[in-house]
Amino acid sequence: MGDPRRIKTNPAIRKMLSQPAAFRPQRRQRPRRGTLRLFMAIGDYAQVLAVGLALCLAFQAAPAPDLNLSPGRVAGIGLLAATLALFVRRGLRRTSAHHVGSTYVSSVRSAAAVMIAFSGIAVGRLLLGSTTGLGGDLLLLMSWAVISTALAAALRLLGTRLIAGPESLTTNIVVLGPSPQAGALARILTERSRGHRQVLAVLQDDMPENMVMLDQLIEQGEVDIIALAGMDAEGIQAICEEFGDRPVHICVGFDAVALERAARGSSHLDDPVLLRLLPGQFDDWRDSVKRGLDIALVMASLPLIAPVLIMAAIAIKLDSPGPVFFRQWRFGLGTQPVQILKFRSMYTDRGDTTGEARTTARDSRVTRVGRILRRTSIDELPQLLNVLRGDMSLVGPRPHATHMKVEGNYYFEAVEHYRLRHRVKPGLTGWAQVNGSRGEVDTLDKAYRRVDLDLWYINNWSITLDLKIIFKTVFGGFATLKAD
Repeated sequence: MGDPRRIKTNPAIRKMLSQPAAFRPQRRQRPRRGTLRLFMAIGDYAQVLAVGLALCLAFQAAPAPDLNLSPGRVAGIGLLAATLALFVRRGLRRTSAHHVGSTYVSSVRSAAAVMIAFSGIAVGRLLLGSTTGLGGDLLLLMSWAVISTALAAALRLLGTRLIAGPESLTTNIVVLGPSPQAGALARILTERSRGHRQVLAVLQDDMPENMVMLDQLIEQGEVDIIALAGMDAEGIQAICEEFGDRPVHICVGFDAVALERAARGSSHLDDPVLLRLLPGQFDDWRDSVKRGLDIALVMASLPLIAPVLIMAAIAIKLDSPGPVFFRQWRFGLGTQPVQILKFRSMYTDRGDTTGEARTTARDSRVTRVGRILRRTSIDELPQLLNVLRGDMSLVGPRPHATHMKVEGNYYFEAVEHYRLRHRVKPGLTGWAQVNGSRGEVDTLDKAYRRVDLDLWYINNWSITLDLKIIFKTVFGGFATLKAD
C-alpha cells in the first residue's frame, strides 16, 4: 500500500469539511443500465407467466386433446422457461460485447433466448417424458414460445423508450490522455460504437481545467466511463486515486496496433477496446438486487426491532436531557457527505458532531444508557432509516465521520487508497466488523487493516457474501465491549 508515513493533503475534501451540506450528492438523472436490465428481466418473467395463463384460458375454452392445463404445472413451466431464458440471454450478451448497448440487438437477443429456452424444454419433454399427452404438451410449448418470443422482442424495443427514452442505453465516455493517443482512441470507440455509445469529450490529462470539467460531468451523472489513453503508470494511478471512488468505470483503452494483434479469444471480455481497472457495483444489475434486498430485510425487521427502538428512545430521554437522535456528517458513496442517524449516546453538551474527537474506552462523554447502547450496537439501529433512504446499505464499509483522525491526521489523508472504499455505499455492518475490526481506531495499523478489509469486500462482493455478513452480525458480531 505504500509508506503509511507519507501523508498527502486533499484540498478538495478539506474544502467540503466546513460546509458538508453544500456538497450533498446530486441525484443522478440518467437511468442506470443495471436498473433497466432488472426491470426488463422482471418484465420477461411477467410476460412469460401471463402468456401461460392466457393459453390456459384459451385452451380451456377450446380444449385440445391430451393437454394438461393444471395451474401449478403451467406456472412451473413458465418459471423454468423464464429462468433458462435469463441465463441464455446473459450468455449471448457475453458473446456479442460489441453490441451490448444496441436496443435492436438486445431485442433480438432476448427473443432468441426465449425461443432457445422453450425449445430446450420441448426437447427435454420429447426425450425424457412419456408419450401420454405428448402432442398436447408440444402444442402448448410451441404456442407459448411463439407468443413469448414476440413479446420479449417488443419489450426491449418499446420498454426502454417508455421507461427512460432511447438515450438510456447509451454509454457516455470521456477519453483522457495526451492529445494524439486520446484522439486515436476516441476514433476507435466511435467507429466501434454501433450507435450505443458516444464520446462526450476528449481531454488532455495535464490541464487542471479539464479535471474540473470531468468532475462536473461526473457530478451531473453524464459520464459512464473514463477511458485512459497513452498514460504511464503514474498517471493511471493518479486518475484512479482522484476518481476511483466515483460512480464511473475507469478503463485503459487499447490502441489500433494492440487491437490488430489481439487474439480472437479475447472477445469474451465486456469490451475488447477497454480494460476495466477497478471493481465496484456501479451500473450493474446486482446493485439493484442488493438495493431490493436492503429494502426487503429492513421492512421485515422493523416490526421485530420496534420494541427495542421504543425502549431505547425512552431510556435515553429518562437518562439525560437532550434529543433522542444524534446526527453526524459522514462519508458516503463517492466520498460525498451524508447525514447519518444514531441514538444519542453522549451528553448533549459534550457530543462531537464532527467526529474529530476520537471516542475512547470508558469515555466520560458517554452516558450510562449510551454505554449500554454502544456495547450492544443498538445506537446504530436508526441507520436503518438511512438504508431506506438509499444513503446506506445493510452491508458495506462503515461510514466514517468526515473529520475522523488517526494519529493526528485525517483518516482520508493518512491511509493510501482510502477513497476507494467509497466505490460502494457505506453499510450498517461490514466485512471489517465481522472480522474483529470494530471500536476505537487509534493507530495507523488498525486504520490500514480496516481499509484492507473494506477493499477486499468490494473486490469480492456478492449477494451471498452480504447474507453471510448479515448472519454473522446478527448471530455473533452485533454486541461487543469494543464499542464502548
